[in-house]
Amino acid sequence: MASSLFSLLVSAVTKLTRFVEGANFTSLLPSSSSNPFATLQEDLKHLKRTLLRIHATLADVEEREIRDSSVKLWLHEIKAVAYDADDILDEYHYELLRRQVEGKPSPVIRKRKMGEIHDLSFPAGLSGRINEVRMRLDEIAKDRDALHLREEDGERRLNDACWKLIPTSSLVDDSRVYGRDIDKKNIIQLLLSDGQPKVDVIPIVGPGGVGKTTLAQLVYNDPMVRCHFHLYAWICTSQSFDVLKITQTIVKSVTKSSCDSAELDDLHHSLKKALKNKKFLLVLDDVWNEQQSLWELLCIPFSKSMSSKIIVTTRNESTARIMHAVTPYRLGLLTEKDCWLVFKRYAFEHQPQFMSISSGELTDMGYEIARRCEGLPLAAKTLGSLLRLETDEEMWREVLQSEFWVVLNEERNEILPALMLSYHRMPSHLRQCFTYTSAFPKGYLFEKPYIVKLWMAQGYIVHNGRNSSPEEVGGTYFDELLQRSMFQHSQSLDTTKDGWFCMHELIHDLAKSISGRECITAHDSRSLDVDEDTLHASLVPTDGQNIIEFQTLNEPKRLRTFLILKLKQMQVLQVEMPEFLLQNLKCLRTIDLSYTMLEVLPDSIGELKHLRYLGLRETNIRVLPESLCSLYNLQVLDLSHCMSILELPQGIGNLVSLRHLSLPVMEDSHICMPTGLGNLTNLRSLSAFYIGGNKWHCGIGELTGLVDLRELRILGLERVTESDNADLTKMKNLEKLTIFWSYGSCTASDDCSRIRVQYNCTNWRRTTIDIQKLDAAYVLENLQLHTTLKELALNGYNGTRLPSWLGDPSFSKLTSIRLDLGDDKCTFLPPLGRLPSLKHLFVGGMQRMQCIGREFCGCCSASAGGFRALETLELTEMRALEEWREVHINDFPRLDELAISTCPKLYRLPDCLSSLAKLEINDYIQL
Repeated sequence: MASSLFSLLVSAVTKLTRFVEGANFTSLLPSSSSNPFATLQEDLKHLKRTLLRIHATLADVEEREIRDSSVKLWLHEIKAVAYDADDILDEYHYELLRRQVEGKPSPVIRKRKMGEIHDLSFPAGLSGRINEVRMRLDEIAKDRDALHLREEDGERRLNDACWKLIPTSSLVDDSRVYGRDIDKKNIIQLLLSDGQPKVDVIPIVGPGGVGKTTLAQLVYNDPMVRCHFHLYAWICTSQSFDVLKITQTIVKSVTKSSCDSAELDDLHHSLKKALKNKKFLLVLDDVWNEQQSLWELLCIPFSKSMSSKIIVTTRNESTARIMHAVTPYRLGLLTEKDCWLVFKRYAFEHQPQFMSISSGELTDMGYEIARRCEGLPLAAKTLGSLLRLETDEEMWREVLQSEFWVVLNEERNEILPALMLSYHRMPSHLRQCFTYTSAFPKGYLFEKPYIVKLWMAQGYIVHNGRNSSPEEVGGTYFDELLQRSMFQHSQSLDTTKDGWFCMHELIHDLAKSISGRECITAHDSRSLDVDEDTLHASLVPTDGQNIIEFQTLNEPKRLRTFLILKLKQMQVLQVEMPEFLLQNLKCLRTIDLSYTMLEVLPDSIGELKHLRYLGLRETNIRVLPESLCSLYNLQVLDLSHCMSILELPQGIGNLVSLRHLSLPVMEDSHICMPTGLGNLTNLRSLSAFYIGGNKWHCGIGELTGLVDLRELRILGLERVTESDNADLTKMKNLEKLTIFWSYGSCTASDDCSRIRVQYNCTNWRRTTIDIQKLDAAYVLENLQLHTTLKELALNGYNGTRLPSWLGDPSFSKLTSIRLDLGDDKCTFLPPLGRLPSLKHLFVGGMQRMQCIGREFCGCCSASAGGFRALETLELTEMRALEEWREVHINDFPRLDELAISTCPKLYRLPDCLSSLAKLEINDYIQL
């Protein structure tokens, strides 16, 4: 519990520092000490001092919390008050944001300067609430002395010894090992391969309890390995990575004599001498060190030894990276069959009558218990040992039906210490991110961006001092947990870099054992048991339950997260949001109602001052209440696949903290987007931008200030009326741009189709143009983009020509282009071969194009060649295309795949595509 408080208190102190010492706050304070603002500032300073004192004490508390019940109670009180303090500070921040946007003329936002805030009063009672929290913290601070807790400078790692870790040795009983023959063979092959002049390091990486030590023992004792090496040493390093002690142990193992020297230099010389002209095998078991300097210091004596090899077992891939090792050997989980063999060996060892039978009540339950171990041999061994002398079927049934983290809360349990060590080895900012995931049910699949956004909403992301966004920092948190084997890639789906992930059942049990009542999951809305300690709750309705009720939430709660999670195979859920629900959940940071049939969001949504994440993906929402625009802290608004949505609220520009706005992409329809969207300067992702046709709706000029966007889809570019103001070259972070033409008309009452506008672009004279006749080629040719763009797609484009800038080599980072044209006017391709980084190209819909000539490659010289980086090319729906000619031998040097479809007249292809590995032709052509 103490560890999770670190980040909470750090967050509170950071907010206090910003409020108390920030220039904006100080500038608005009148000089009079009797002014309520000055009193408020003093209250905040006092609160900050108290929080700092308590935070400093937590380092001592963490060593005692597992064993001392009085300290547990003290921590519980701190946590309750700390969350209250965080709520108050967050509300204070909300008030500052409100004053920046208050008083704006509708519908266009006007930000107030911070200096204007003094004429607006804070909510009544805010100062009193701060004072009340401060007094509660003062009382808690006094209790610290009674508990004999010390103040320290900062966080200190948990002493590993308190978990009674069992040291390892090189010996192994291989009769108890199952399913590791292939792994053993692979490691031995790496060991016996010809070594380089430098030492070879082979890291074995995997979660705690997966069998890394066992595999290393099997390899270490293999006869072939023993014959290959002259000298051996086995070192268990889990307590600490003490280079001096490790070196002493190695010298003792190699020389077979005592080693009392405390001088590292002497030890290095002795070891170097002993290893001269010798093949040496060293196993470092359970390594946690992440300091490269310590690793390099340890390896100095091995640098000149002959074919020395080091096997390292570790749970952390970042530990393996500092060793300049071969690719880490990631040890996988056991098969269901092998896991059962491990369990059976330990469970029935003293009951031979069960060893040979294949059925029976105990055997059947045992197999199910082994299956729940999900391939983790330590779990199978521990549960088997737990049931070794048990013949009572009820005991077996209890183990099968209970949560493992409850059943295994015994002194003889090895799993909890093994996994808990992984938790306590994490930095504090990772611990609360990890335990938060226990709010998801077991086996739940999640995506990295989704989890990071939820962490951001809770304030878990700590600024790293560099110019990194919260999303980037949160992404590194996720990667660290993945490297530490707390998360794993889903085995049921093909995953990409940002694919699907899950938690092993026992890792989930670990998170649940730590979070306790803070994180709960229910499968029925009527059994959603939220108490005063519950902060994060998820509802996962079972199949057949399609109506969600909220009667258990009819009283005020402290919930910060509420998620309705729909499993893939379930039917759509019917949800109605009663007014009392949101009024009772005013501490919410996250609410996700996605994949439900929700049609109306109550006006009370605007009362959730702390709300950061609002998920409405794939709901039946048509219109959002205007009150939503007072959610000044909102960071994420997800309306993806809400195909019924008609318009955004007029005050959408007030959401000054919004970072991610996800809208449905509807090529044949339209969402009315009011003016003011351009004021959302914190936006990093905008899935769809619908260009309007009158002064009340967004024009392309609104994009000018959205300089942090990474990905953008523009719909209705044919409606552009002000491209002279759409300087998209300022969007230097934009990496992916998709442009759609020809969607349905606007639903506004104005007739948008005959507006006459002023249109001006570089190198073009100002002219009056009828919007209905505005040429798509004219618009696209004069669209100005930053050259850092990486992906570009044009969908439904009906212009007479493609823009000349599309083949400009200054777009040096452009790797993917998709030209999915919607008309037959275009007959020539731009010189795309001049793009130096283009890897993937799709061309479709050019119905009048008859020939692809040399201009396609950019008229490059025969020696230079075009399309130097292209790997995949697809041509489709080009019914008039007859030939593709003038390809030189140096063109397309990396083209691996070529796909052609619906090109019935094509009779000639280039004959010098020498790198082509795959040719796919889906329709008859006249080749």
